[in-house]
Amino acid sequence: MITTFISKTRKLLVGVLTVAAIGFTSCERFFDYEGDCEPHYFVSFVYDMNILNADAFASRVSSVDLYVFDAVTGDFVDHFAEADRELFKDKNYMMPLSVRPGEYKLVAWCGLDNNEGRFTVPDPEQIRNIEDLKAVMDREYESRTDVPVSKTNLDYNTNDEPCALYHGTIDVALPDHQGTYVYPVKLTKDTNNIIVSIWHRYGELDKSNYEIRLVYADGESNATLHHTNAPLSDESILYLPWDYRGGKLDLGEVVPGLSTGEGLNEAYEYPEGRYITAEISTSRLMADHTPRLVIYDKSADAVRLDVPLIKQIEAYRSANWNKMPLQEYLDRQDQFNITIILDSTWVGFELVVNGWHTMNQGDTDL
Repeated sequence: MITTFISKTRKLLVGVLTVAAIGFTSCERFFDYEGDCEPHYFVSFVYDMNILNADAFASRVSSVDLYVFDAVTGDFVDHFAEADRELFKDKNYMMPLSVRPGEYKLVAWCGLDNNEGRFTVPDPEQIRNIEDLKAVMDREYESRTDVPVSKTNLDYNTNDEPCALYHGTIDVALPDHQGTYVYPVKLTKDTNNIIVSIWHRYGELDKSNYEIRLVYADGESNATLHHTNAPLSDESILYLPWDYRGGKLDLGEVVPGLSTGEGLNEAYEYPEGRYITAEISTSRLMADHTPRLVIYDKSADAVRLDVPLIKQIEAYRSANWNKMPLQEYLDRQDQFNITIILDSTWVGFELVVNGWHTMNQGDTDL
């Protein structure tokens, strides 16, 4: 009997040790960097909300600030940050999420580290609730009109380092049992560049004579973004060029079929024109906003162009994107090119939006 008891006890101990060994081995294999059986949470970041639908997080995003809130109360829980772009080059980069199991809302603002105050988010010490979290764009005030103005490159800082603003959010339920859990946050780019060019085929074009503006009317603004990435109520904003240049334009090279003695005004011996190019950087473009692109000719005291930007983009985007919801298209396409081609005066010009010819008429106010 004693022998039998010892034999059964030995078998039971061996069985217990075997189970323990299997459990330890399983945890060791699952958490080869920790060697424990606790849950581990990570956040990955994906930026494929672009026109190519390709993940460009590693090449475009310069920093990450991740804010954690209680999913029920909205109370602030924690903040995690990373600004080492070398880490982002690893396609497997993940940010550790060191919080207790539970339900949370995660909000990411990316690009804040190098943006030199272009967008400001409250310090974590100032955040009590998720409603405190917002991104506010910097602005100046014109002395003569007291109108808020932005004329800054929002995509690159003064050292030509990327600082474009990106946003992402996700609701997560973190389990309390062992395992490695990864939660992907999909990012949307919130800054855009609008390139406006005026081509004059035959005559002079003095850039000092023109003012090019993107005007947001009273009651509309995209200068302050909510934690949901929707614009909050804010004062109107006037966007002016952050870069403004001009020069000669060899139309024989840029206009097919135009060469010396062919299709030219008789008063001109060669196809040399002039151009003005302005680059305007803006916060997130919204499908339900109505900003107007305005070109003012100071020498003639006349508005030469006044068109609704969003409507122009919507009407003349490529057929490849026509079935895409307009807001998604505006979020994916972060650069818009607008070209005005003049013959001799502003009577009978062509307006080209992203390569599409939209009109051929005189001074325009749509």
